[in-house]
Amino acid sequence: MDEGSIVNSETPILITPDRLNLGQTVDQIIRLKPGDILPLSHSAMIIRCGDKTFLTDPFVGGSEPKLPFLEKGRLYPPGKGWHLRSEDKNNPPPTPQVSLFETDDLTVIAQALAPHIDAITISHLDPDHVYFPLIRRLMEVNPSLQVYGPLVWQKFLARTHTLESDPDPTAKPLLSETVLSRLHSLIPIRPAWKKGSLTADYPKLAEYSSSRLGEASVTAFEIRHMGSQYSEHSSAYLFENGQQHLLSISDSALSPEAVTLVDELYRQGRLTQIITSTAVYNPEPLYFIKNPELATRIREEFEEYSGHSAFLPFVLLAITEGKIPVITNHGGFFINQAADETFYPHRIPTTDSPDSDPAAWLELCRHRSLSFITSYLNHPDRKKYSDRIISWFKRHPIPKPLLDRVRFAKASQII
Repeated sequence: MDEGSIVNSETPILITPDRLNLGQTVDQIIRLKPGDILPLSHSAMIIRCGDKTFLTDPFVGGSEPKLPFLEKGRLYPPGKGWHLRSEDKNNPPPTPQVSLFETDDLTVIAQALAPHIDAITISHLDPDHVYFPLIRRLMEVNPSLQVYGPLVWQKFLARTHTLESDPDPTAKPLLSETVLSRLHSLIPIRPAWKKGSLTADYPKLAEYSSSRLGEASVTAFEIRHMGSQYSEHSSAYLFENGQQHLLSISDSALSPEAVTLVDELYRQGRLTQIITSTAVYNPEPLYFIKNPELATRIREEFEEYSGHSAFLPFVLLAITEGKIPVITNHGGFFINQAADETFYPHRIPTTDSPDSDPAAWLELCRHRSLSFITSYLNHPDRKKYSDRIISWFKRHPIPKPLLDRVRFAKASQII
C-alpha cells in the first residue's frame, strides 16, 4: 500500500453472527471487577463501575436480510419504530427476531441478566442501540433497575404505549407508572464554547446531567450524531467512581464536540478509558445501497462528519497523548461485530517507515486537531472540520505501532 493511501477492498468482510451462551455471559458479569468491560454486541456492553453494573445500548435482536444484494449471515434490527414498542401480539415485528443469545425467549434472557444489572444507558434511539422489549422485561424482573436515555426520549415510547394517566385507553400495550418512573432523561452538558446550553444558561439544571447510584455516577454529554430523526438527542456518558472515569461515546462523528469533550475531561484528570464507535467497513448493507461508488463516498465523507468516524479513535488517542486506552466497537451493523484487526489498515493511512516517530505523531496530531477547532468556530462547518483532519492524516500517516493502541472490542471477551 502506498504511504498515506486508503484502500477500499472489493471483497466485503463477512460477519457470522455468533450467538452467545447466556449462562457463560452471566458468569462473566458476576466476575467483573471495577473498571472491567464485557462487550456483548456491536453496541451493547456491560460496564462495572464501583459497586454498580451498567448495560449500555442494549441491541440484542435482529433478523436475516431478505434483499438479495445484502450479505447473508448478518442480523439487522427491526424497522418502523418496533424497537421502541413492547411486545404486542396484535402488532408483531416485521420479521422474526433472532436473539444475541442462544435462546430467543426474552423472559429467559431477562430472568438471567436482570439480577446482575443496576442500570441501563441509551445513547440514542437508532434501532441498533435500543431494544425496548428486552429493556421492559429486565425492568419487570428487577424492580430497582434504572434506565437513562437522551432528552425527551420518553415521548417516543408514549407514541406506542398507553399510559395509566391516559383518559382514553387504547389497544396499545400499557406502560405502567412503576416502569415509567424509572425511565430517566439526563440533560447533556455542552462544550463551553457552544452557545445555548441549558446547563450554562440555567446552572440549577446541571444537577440533572448526572445521576448517582451507590458508589458510581453517570453523567451525560452532548455528542454529534445524525443517524436518525432521534439522533439530535444523542448523548455520551461518563461512568465515574473514585479513580475510574470511563467515557462511552457511541456513534460519534469526527466533530469538534467529541474532540473538545475528551480534551476537557483529560485536562481535568477525569479519563481512564474511552469507548468509541468506529465507521462501518462495508456501508452497502448498512444503508441498503447497491452502488459501490456511492458506498465508498458514504464511507469516506458522510460517515466521518455525521455518524461513525474511523479516524476519531486515533484523534482521541492523540488528544490524550497516548496515555488513555481507547476501545472501539460498532464494527458493523449486526449482532457480533467485526472484531477484525485488518479494519484500520484498510481505512486509515499508515506507514511502517523506520523514520516515523509515534510520540512525535501523537503530539502533532493533538496540536492540529485542537487548532482546527479554532478555525471551526470562525466557520462552523463540521464537514470542513473532519475533511481538514482527514487531509492531514493523508499527509501524515499513522505509524503502524499506534494501531495496536486502539483495541477492537470482541464479544464475550472481558477488557
